[in-house]
Amino acid sequence: MEGTPIVVGENGLKLPTDASPAGDRWGEPATRLFRRQFLIGPEPVRVRADWVNRQLGPRAWISHCPQLRVAWGHDGDGRGWGIVGVAVQTSPGAPDPIEQIGATSTGAIPEATHGWAGRWVLVDAERVYPDAAATLGCYVRIVDARAWISSSAGLLSEVPEPLTGPRDPRRLQPEGMTWYPLPGSRLPGIRRLLPSQALRIDDGAVEPRKLMPPLEPDRDPEEILDLLQRRLASSMRHLPRDRPLWLSLTAGRDTRLLLSLAHQVNLPAVTYTQETRNARVADRLLPPRLAALAGYDHLRVRRRPVTSMSEAIIERHTGGHDPVRPRGHLLDGLWEFGHGLAIRGNSCAVGKGVFVRRVPTTYDTVEQGVKALLAAYGEPASSSAAHGLREWLEWVAVTPHESLDWRDRFHIEQLDAGWLAAIEQQTDVTPFECVQPANAAAVYALVLSLPEDLRRRGGHHEELIRRLSPDLRSYPCNPSGRHFGRVRAVSLVLRTNPRRRLGRRRRRLPGGGH
Repeated sequence: MEGTPIVVGENGLKLPTDASPAGDRWGEPATRLFRRQFLIGPEPVRVRADWVNRQLGPRAWISHCPQLRVAWGHDGDGRGWGIVGVAVQTSPGAPDPIEQIGATSTGAIPEATHGWAGRWVLVDAERVYPDAAATLGCYVRIVDARAWISSSAGLLSEVPEPLTGPRDPRRLQPEGMTWYPLPGSRLPGIRRLLPSQALRIDDGAVEPRKLMPPLEPDRDPEEILDLLQRRLASSMRHLPRDRPLWLSLTAGRDTRLLLSLAHQVNLPAVTYTQETRNARVADRLLPPRLAALAGYDHLRVRRRPVTSMSEAIIERHTGGHDPVRPRGHLLDGLWEFGHGLAIRGNSCAVGKGVFVRRVPTTYDTVEQGVKALLAAYGEPASSSAAHGLREWLEWVAVTPHESLDWRDRFHIEQLDAGWLAAIEQQTDVTPFECVQPANAAAVYALVLSLPEDLRRRGGHHEELIRRLSPDLRSYPCNPSGRHFGRVRAVSLVLRTNPRRRLGRRRRRLPGGGH
């Protein structure tokens, strides 16, 4: 009968039952799998007994884990909307997103979302809209001419029926392009929504959506920096405070900027650094000093000899879309230090163009663009990644954004919507919610309106840090190990990773590559 939930037993969706280690804060394995995920389809689904079901339209339901934030409201015309995930307001003086919806007409809602940062999707009875970089992923599968939509490709491969067919043979490795290019996925018949698309719930068709507000390259850079500072400060100020706040901190500019903003708005957070096996000397030594300068406590998170996570849970939760190296954070216990909201700085990298010198500024044909991207990431011409990249470049050709460099669009619609979103979803198995305060279309439009020579070298971050917390500039950003003394650097590395090969490290592209 329509409206009767598909439940685990009837659907054959078997959850893991192995016991959890004593004292595990993560919960039993059955509660980790598909944690903070949602599913939209023609019928309600209960992955577990505590999952929440709500009807969106005549034949559209949303089902979600109770640990996933969902806020419901009506716009000024009476239309119902739901914000799934964490959405925070970057427009100074504007109300929180759900309150803003109540004061906005239906037709103006999609553009109003440009001012929202965080990790979210917006839904009504007809469509799904992703956040600025689709960091809360949105996969779609068509079954019997009806669309099933989820933040988890793994869940979508099991509901409403098990998926059959060959997976993408390319396995994600630390080297190469460590995500499956959008709008494709690893799984047959499952596609993924781009940030420049809206998705129709009834049939899964995509529609163009404005990626961000118009760029203003002729605008005064000082004025842009003023606006950028205000938007980022508003985002930090409006972060949810109902859970402990943890601020990621490294030796780089991105997280240092967030630390400066946190200091400005008096954010009650604790800074943390996850020290991986191959962590740089600067990322081991500088964060505690930077935190102290800003008046924050700092936690060094180190590997644990025994962890409570298994590769099987991660693989099934993500459908195999999780990058290998960040998976190591889970398997090494680098997320087992507490619970709360993890504030991260990856989205601050938009506009800097880490890989711009490895691809041309323009390309004449789609095939030239595909070859350039594959070469930049060390992928062979025969790589299955070529198909997704080709589809994306064809979409870019029919949905241009004036003055937007294709390499910067690649960063948003591939690197962040693919690689970063997969990392964030992988972390959903932990007691942490991840949020990117800079992930807002209006923020990206401001950054990408700045002069290229300024933003490519991170000069806009340097200037904002100087304005907000000049003391934090007393330490260089990402200094080499020699900055701390060669003997000390070598001894620190060998003490924490005796098998580490010393030598000059090649700079890698974000999301893989050489």
